Amino acid sequence: MAKAKFLKYMTRLFLYSILSITCLVSVSSCRYLEEKQQESDAKIDSTSFRQQLLEGRIEPVNTEVMKHLLQMRNILPKPITIPVNTFERENPITGAVAIKDPCYDNPERKKVLDGCDYTSTLVRNTAIQIAANNPGPYNIGQLCDLFDYTLKNWTYINDPIMFNYVAKASESIEQNYTGDCDDFAVLIGSMIMSIGGEVRLNYAWNDSAGHAFVEANLGRIPLSSIKHYIRQRYWLNFNETVYLRRDLKTQNVWLNMDWFAKHPGGPYYGHDHGIRFFIAYRHCESFEVNTDGQIKVFDH
Repeated sequence: MAKAKFLKYMTRLFLYSILSITCLVSVSSCRYLEEKQQESDAKIDSTSFRQQLLEGRIEPVNTEVMKHLLQMRNILPKPITIPVNTFERENPITGAVAIKDPCYDNPERKKVLDGCDYTSTLVRNTAIQIAANNPGPYNIGQLCDLFDYTLKNWTYINDPIMFNYVAKASESIEQNYTGDCDDFAVLIGSMIMSIGGEVRLNYAWNDSAGHAFVEANLGRIPLSSIKHYIRQRYWLNFNETVYLRRDLKTQNVWLNMDWFAKHPGGPYYGHDHGIRFFIAYRHCESFEVNTDGQIKVFDH
């Protein structure tokens, strides 16, 4: 009888031991799997955040929190302020009266100048909402925000047949960011001007085609910090060229904002001559580009 009880006791002890070992292994396995899942989730969350940011799917509820979050994640460096008092005017405005330019009397060119309705309430309000991702004085982050948002949302549609239609900037916003290259250039230029920046709009041609694009005036700011910001923001190689043009007369530096470039400071559209418009003070000039990339200007 005692022997039977002893065997029964040992059998139960054996079964309990097996069960305990099984539970320990199961718990360890569960913990291991849980840790692996957490690592995977963290990677997915990080990738998801970055991808959503680049695709513009994250709406900043609090711009200050968003700015610091981006900096902590090393996605964006702090944007550099562009002091507008460093701009050297090509054709200054005296008092409240804008200088009249012969270029403005040309009907086709007048379309471009009139299209840039940068004082429009719609253009101004749209621009400040986008630029608020990088609040404060006019800065390179705001320029990039305006470019990225507009390019992401733009839909290309041709002009009417045998007619150069130039939509006003406010019209392009109302039509959900739709039009051709000069409509895009007019809108980007107008939004930049509505937050205090200066632009020149270029109509440029080569032997087979023409194109319109905008350049933003950076004044005489040191360029190393601008180039660093653009390379970091768009994940460019440290030695990749950021395309800028410096005026010999004024020493102003202009940043390429062409949609073909895919990002501010990308490559210029290939051209050998054109007309550029200084919207704020109704001035335009023809130019030629030689084989060395030097620009020769012809005033009208």
